[in-house]
Amino acid sequence: MERVALKLFGIFLILVGLVLIASSLLQAMPASPVSGGVVVLIGPLPLSFGFGPYGLQMLVVALSLALMMMAILFVLFAWSRKSAQWS
Repeated sequence: MERVALKLFGIFLILVGLVLIASSLLQAMPASPVSGGVVVLIGPLPLSFGFGPYGLQMLVVALSLALMMMAILFVLFAWSRKSAQWS
């Protein structure tokens, strides 16, 4: 039951993210300069790039999201390993 709830929660988060990205793209369409931040994780090393007039802010957001995802994965892996030891 918990796994199904977690899967549904993950799908919900993905859909919310897609809606937010689509809505922000639709708002930014009329001739605005493009900015972005990209984080690529290669093993434990993050490569990060920012471009455009708001590149630094976008880079900070992208890095913070990457750090949050890594922390959540660390907690989930530690929790699943701990629960596997007790089984």
